[in-house]
Amino acid sequence: LFVHHDAAVDGFGVRAEHGAAEIRAAIGSIPTLDEVFDVCGGMLVNVEVKNSPHDADFDPEDRGAAAVVELVEIRPRAACRCRRTRCG
Repeated sequence: LFVHHDAAVDGFGVRAEHGAAEIRAAIGSIPTLDEVFDVCGGMLVNVEVKNSPHDADFDPEDRGAAAVVELVEIRPRAACRCRRTRCG
């Protein structure tokens, strides 16, 4: 899961058409979502998954959104400081 605003990267093409190793080798400056979470160090992070039928990387099965949910579920969570009785 790479974090980038657009489906395509100039000079590279549509990211969804390439594997992770190929993206990392060609465009090392694009972080993974896991790396972003690491840098944010327990801060609240709002993740927006774009998946429009009009986008070059449209996925009718929403695998990207499912992968985000899976990553969030397996990552350790910082201690909650809110006043709700139950978080998440």
